[in-house]
Amino acid sequence: MDFRDSQQPPWPDPPPKPSAGARTGSLKLGTVLKFGLLLIIAAVAMGYILQKQTPAPDQALDKAVLARDIEAARNAIALGANVNRADATGSTPLHSAAWRGDVAMARLLVEHGALVDRPDARIGETPLHSAARGDHPDMAAYLLARGADPSRRTHTESPQCNGFIYPAGSSALDIARQSGYKNLTRALEQR
Repeated sequence: MDFRDSQQPPWPDPPPKPSAGARTGSLKLGTVLKFGLLLIIAAVAMGYILQKQTPAPDQALDKAVLARDIEAARNAIALGANVNRADATGSTPLHSAAWRGDVAMARLLVEHGALVDRPDARIGETPLHSAARGDHPDMAAYLLARGADPSRRTHTESPQCNGFIYPAGSSALDIARQSGYKNLTRALEQR
């Protein structure tokens, strides 16, 4: 039997032709714009997430000082970290290194311009005061050799300093004496 004799051809019917208002497979401009806007929002969100995960050089320096990681501190400084940038309390990375007695970190910071007599904004504590609070005679000796002023006092109008023994208006020597740090007291008295 020949297919011409039947009513049905051996192949399927072609798809119907689209009507004038139907979609023809091409994207409409509105859909493209919506998709583009979603891509932009996703890119901005990803940039924000990456920024939060990758600390700025200043934050990296703070973390390095806290971790006593000299190499990370060098890298942060090389990336532009400000060695004199103060945190929310006005303390600098040198204050942190001094309080921890990390002379190697202090040396790195001072070599890159850290100010040895910069007072914090809260109570006027200098890195030498921080070294005294932490009972670090070696740090005090280093800071004094770099020009720290042993006569500098904390702010007289500040509250008692962090709840420690020493009152407002104290020098590093006052802190050492009042805290009973004998080696530090001797080192500071020799200045």
